[in-house]
Amino acid sequence: MIETLTGKYQTAQDGEEFIILNVAGVGYKVFCTAAVEKKAMEVSQVTTEHPEAEEITLLIHEHINIPRIGPSSWNLYGFLDFKDRFLFRELLKVDKVGPSKAMGVMGIGSSDQIIQAIRMGSEKYLQRGAGEKTAQAIILELGKKLN
Repeated sequence: MIETLTGKYQTAQDGEEFIILNVAGVGYKVFCTAAVEKKAMEVSQVTTEHPEAEEITLLIHEHINIPRIGPSSWNLYGFLDFKDRFLFRELLKVDKVGPSKAMGVMGIGSSDQIIQAIRMGSEKYLQRGAGEKTAQAIILELGKKLN
């Protein structure tokens, strides 16, 4: 299992929700929120004060999907801290929430804001990253667990 990756931000594709993290010459495609991408870009900027790009460490969640029909996939999801990765993994435990929906929810605010919204039953807030039924399921399944 990959727990962390430490490398230099290489690139991101416009409109995509991933970055390429160069680790010792190998480019890893890591799905992440816009906040993680922004931080990776900031750390990797070359300036006169910092003539070489710095490395960033991301906590990784590996997701392997082996469908009955079609090709399997192995995706990496990157986070800046343990709380973010924990929340992402808790969201994945909710029925019908996969990595894409979980990342959508993670992208609407900080982990603290999302956990507060779940505890308070704020469907409207969660709907910014997931649909109405998904927001209801998240509140129902995680509301008591995250207290």
